[in-house]
Amino acid sequence: MKKFMEPRSVALIGISSEIRRGSLNLLGNLLQIGFPGKIFPVNPKIQKLLDQKVYPDIYAIPEDIDLAVIMTPRQIVPTVLEQCTKRGIDSVLIITQGFAEADGEGNALQSRISELIKKTGVRVLGPNSIGIINHFVPFSTYFISIKKEESPIAFVSQSGGFLEGFPQFKIGKGIDLGNTCDIDFCEALTYFEDDPQIKVIGLYMEGIKNGDKFIKTAGRVARKKLILILKPGKSDQGVNAIISHSGSLAGEEATYEAVFKQAGLIRIRNVEEFGDISKAYLNLPLIRGNHIGVITPTGGGGVLVADASQEYGFSLRDLSEGNRKPIKELFPPWQQVNNPLDIMSATWVHGYKNVYTKTLETLVKDTTLDAIFCVLGEPTLKTVGEIARRYPTRPIISWVIGQSTDLAREIASAVCYPSPERAFRSLAALLEHNAFIMKTSEGRDAFLTDRKSVEEILERAKKQNEKILTIEAFSILSAYGIPIAPFKIAKTKSQAVEVAEELKYPVALKVYSPEILHKSQINGVRVGIRSSNELNFHYEDMITGVLNRAPNMRIEGVIVQKLITEGVEVILGVKRDLQFGPVIVFGWGGVFTEVLKDFSCGIPPITSEDADRMISSTKVSKVLEGFQSNLPSDRSFLKECILRISQLVSEFPGIVELDINPIKVLSKGGLVIDARMVVDLNYY
Repeated sequence: MKKFMEPRSVALIGISSEIRRGSLNLLGNLLQIGFPGKIFPVNPKIQKLLDQKVYPDIYAIPEDIDLAVIMTPRQIVPTVLEQCTKRGIDSVLIITQGFAEADGEGNALQSRISELIKKTGVRVLGPNSIGIINHFVPFSTYFISIKKEESPIAFVSQSGGFLEGFPQFKIGKGIDLGNTCDIDFCEALTYFEDDPQIKVIGLYMEGIKNGDKFIKTAGRVARKKLILILKPGKSDQGVNAIISHSGSLAGEEATYEAVFKQAGLIRIRNVEEFGDISKAYLNLPLIRGNHIGVITPTGGGGVLVADASQEYGFSLRDLSEGNRKPIKELFPPWQQVNNPLDIMSATWVHGYKNVYTKTLETLVKDTTLDAIFCVLGEPTLKTVGEIARRYPTRPIISWVIGQSTDLAREIASAVCYPSPERAFRSLAALLEHNAFIMKTSEGRDAFLTDRKSVEEILERAKKQNEKILTIEAFSILSAYGIPIAPFKIAKTKSQAVEVAEELKYPVALKVYSPEILHKSQINGVRVGIRSSNELNFHYEDMITGVLNRAPNMRIEGVIVQKLITEGVEVILGVKRDLQFGPVIVFGWGGVFTEVLKDFSCGIPPITSEDADRMISSTKVSKVLEGFQSNLPSDRSFLKECILRISQLVSEFPGIVELDINPIKVLSKGGLVIDARMVVDLNYY
C-alpha cells in the first residue's frame, strides 16, 4: 500500500492534453500540490505537457515506477495493465469507469483484469476509482484541486466523491476502492493500522467480498484506532429465499450490524455523526463511565440534557454533601443544589463568570463523575476552555445555546455541540469503543461433544437426500450437550397414548412429517393434553385438519412430548451468510418471533462477552431477569447454549440454517421444545 499512498514515482497513462482551467487534469493537480516524487505522463499523441516530457508508452520511461495510474478508454485497460506488468510495475490504479458497475462488456473487461491479477500478482486499486489522497506527502490522484489538510482522519470509501471531505471534518488520507476487484477494505485498514499520522478511520461501505478476512482485520485495527462505518442500504431486498425463522430475521442488515459490533466498529447513520464522534475522540480525554455532572444557566436546558443522557445510557449522579459544600454559599437558601446544577439564581448576586468557574471546577474535581456537561452560550466557551486546559484528564463537553458567533472554532480546548443528543451520541460511541478495547480476546477450550454421532446423522441424511432435518436436529443438538424436552415418536393413536402415559401427562402432540416446516402454521400442534381421552380426540382432529390443509403431505406419525409449562420462550438459531459464514440468532421465541422481531445476531466464534451482548441487547432479556415476581431465568445456561451452537456450526459448515424455537429457559437450566435444521448435502 505504500506504493499507492506514498509513491516515489508515478506514471500517468492516458493523460489528457487538455490543460485549461477546470479541465480536471491530474498532472496539473500533482504539480500544484507540490508532489515531491517523479511524474511520467504517458500519451502517444503529445510530446510535452505543462513543461513536462510526455512519453509515448510505458516502455519508453527510463526509470523505475512505483505506481501506474491508468486513465485510458476502458477497451484497452486490460492491455495497458498487461504492459505494466511486463514493464515490472506491480502497483496499478485504474481510474477508468465502465466495468462491472456498467454493462456486460464492462463485466467481461473486469474479468480480464482479475485474470491478470491472479496470473501476474500485480496489485490493482479499482477500476472505477478516484484513487488516493495523502495530504501528508502530498500526493493525490483526485481530479479536483483540494486544499491541503493534514488531518488525523483517514477515509476509505466505495465512492470517490467522499474523499474531498465534508464541512464537519477534513480528511488527511483517503482511498477510493472503486469496484474492489483486488485491493479492498482489509488492505486499506492494514495500511492505516500503525500509521502514526492517523487516529480515526472512516469507512463508507456498500458491500464486501471476503467477510471472514474483514472481521479479523477490522477487529485487530479497531483495538488501535477508532473506526466509524457508514453503510447505506438497510433493506433486505435481494436476500435469497429462506426456510427458517432465523434466516428470515438475520437478513443482510442484521448480519452487517452483528459484524460491525463484534469487530469493534462504530456504526454511524450519517456524515454529521462522523464529524461529531471524531471531534469528541480527537479532543476529549478518556471517558471511563456513564456518570455525568451537568451545569446549566437554564432549568429547561437541564431537563433536556437529563432526557438525552438517559436515552444514550448515561445517568446524572447526585452530588455528595462534600461536593455541594464549596458552592452552596453561592446559591439562595431556598434552592436545591444538585445535579443538574442550575446556576442562574446564583449569577445575579455573584457574577456569571465567577459562578460558572467555581461550580464547573467543583464538578470537575468530583471523581465520582466521569464527564461534565455544560449548557452555555458561546461567550462562556472561553471560561470552559480555560478550565479544560487546567484539567486535561477530565472530559468536559458543551451544548451551545443562543446565537452563534463562530467562537467555538477558535477555542480548540472546548468540545461543543448544537444539541445534547448529538453530544451524548458522541460520548456513547467513545464508551462503546473503550468497551471493545477492554474486551478480552478470550480463548476457551472446546466443549466435549459427540461429533461422531453428528457425522453419522449427516451421512444418513445425504444417502436419503433429506436436507431438512427435524427429529435428527434433536439428536444433533443432544450430541452437542443441548438438552431436549423428553419426547417419542408414535406411529399410531394407540402408541401415542402409551407414550403419553410413559412421559406422564400433560403432554404436547405434534404432527411428524419431514415435509412440514412450521407445524403451528397448519394447526399441527396441540398442547396441554392431560388424559388419554383428550389425546384420542386431538390426535384425530389434528391429523384430519392437517390432511385437509395439505392433502398430499406425507405424515409419518406424531411426536408426543412432555409439556414444559414454565420458563421463558426464546429462539436460538443459525443462518449461513454468503460473505460472513454462520450467523447466530437469539431473540424472543415462540409464535411471536416474526411479529415482535426482538433479536440480536453474532458471528462465530462467539465469546462469552459476545453471548452476553447478544442477550442483553434484546427486550426479552428483561423478562429473563425476572418479570412480575417470576424467578430469574438461567442466563448462564442460555450463554452456554449460544457457545455450543457456535461450536456446532463452526465444526459442521454444512449446517446452513437452524431453528431452535422455542427453547424454554428455566430458573435452572432449560429445554429445547422444537428444532429444525437445513443442511447442504454437498458438504458430506
